[in-house]
Amino acid sequence: MRLSKHVVQGAVTFLLLISGSSAQSPSSPSKTFDQQGLAFDYVGNWELSGQPTGEVQQLVLIEKALDAQIMVIVPRNAITSSKEEELATQSVVDPTIKRLIKQYEDAGIALERNVVAGEIAGMTAHGLQLRFSVDGLQGFTDIYWLVLNQRLVQMIFVRPERTSSQTSPCWDLIRRTLKIHKI
Repeated sequence: MRLSKHVVQGAVTFLLLISGSSAQSPSSPSKTFDQQGLAFDYVGNWELSGQPTGEVQQLVLIEKALDAQIMVIVPRNAITSSKEEELATQSVVDPTIKRLIKQYEDAGIALERNVVAGEIAGMTAHGLQLRFSVDGLQGFTDIYWLVLNQRLVQMIFVRPERTSSQTSPCWDLIRRTLKIHKI
């Protein structure tokens, strides 16, 4: 079985749960997503879908040929205090992580969990990396979150290890260019 069957389809299912294609080339031109106060650049051959409007902006980018997926989840609620940030983490981030872990466990996929930190929009984000193996193929799910311009931003990157070097440029571009504007 390909890694995409278990991981990418599972991640798409995950996106649906929380909301109620060609190979990447280094010379692929970038595109810009800019709607409702959320903006970022991404590699042009990734497929972008989701719901950019509503109470929670939920977008998914898929690179089918490389079995990779990136999700950007941004609730519209303003976060103006550390208490609100803590509550948002408990009500949005923690359940997302629990759902992902449960999906892997339900599929019989063992996970190794590592707390990590990363950069999004020039700021340090909290993170968790899930390492897994499907049919002998190693893979990763990186989950990062932070408050940016008074909004919680959660980003998830799912990919097999064998395509990491090809899929990471899109992930890095999104993280580097992500902006939250007042609307």
